[in-house]
Amino acid sequence: MARRLYYYPNGDGRLVTIDLPRMSQLHELAAERERVSRRRGDGGVTVVWGQSRRRVRLVAERGFYGPASADAAVLRQLEHLEDHLTRGGLVGFSADSDKAFASWGSAAYATRSYVHVTAGNGFSSWEGSAALASGDEVVVESVQPQGYRSRHAITSWTAGLVTLSGSTIPQDMIGVMVRYRDFYPALRLPDDQLDKPILSTENRLSYTLDLELEVAPEIIAAGFEDLYDVEPAKFSLGGSSTPVNAGASLESVTRLSRVGGPSSTARGF
Repeated sequence: MARRLYYYPNGDGRLVTIDLPRMSQLHELAAERERVSRRRGDGGVTVVWGQSRRRVRLVAERGFYGPASADAAVLRQLEHLEDHLTRGGLVGFSADSDKAFASWGSAAYATRSYVHVTAGNGFSSWEGSAALASGDEVVVESVQPQGYRSRHAITSWTAGLVTLSGSTIPQDMIGVMVRYRDFYPALRLPDDQLDKPILSTENRLSYTLDLELEVAPEIIAAGFEDLYDVEPAKFSLGGSSTPVNAGASLESVTRLSRVGGPSSTARGF
């Protein structure tokens, strides 16, 4: 188990991972939602729902120490990651590397408590043995702008059929991703965080990590060729031993997305 970051420098298909200190914290921040309401002539209200934007914050206060310690390599990696993020690159994060699991499927409308998962772990090249089990908490999310999101505990997972606690999955939910609650496959640095360093230091004796990232919702749509037929796209993300440019990266996968939010157009990707 490790708190781990995953990214592809320059989007070249070779994975780089960074393990964060155990004392690092994950905070899920309040979502920003778009909604326009108009009063009708009959006194009712028409509501137009837009995209929702969610953020997470990773914090490790005095979690790193001077360059003579074993943290020196991690500090250098985080500095490189900062450069990657400021140029529009994406990064994944899991609070538990053993649970770095996300897959795509469709909701079962009759009972609202099942999801048909039509593929295995889409991020198995990141963590080959990652798996979910009964009792694990998952998040079920649909593509934008529909943007449904609900959290459940797994009751059972058999032959691609995931049974979830509760029966709150909307009936018109299509093109869904099921992921471990604290696994975020694709995150980006928001524009309002560009001028904020992710690392601060106290005379180079200790360092604090403070990284606020926005969820990249297009990773959900990237898993489908056709949302209505629910046929998962066929792509293979690169691993840590993949030759440069031989595998897919988060950047290339989301750029191929046919539906969803805007993909990264930063120079170098």
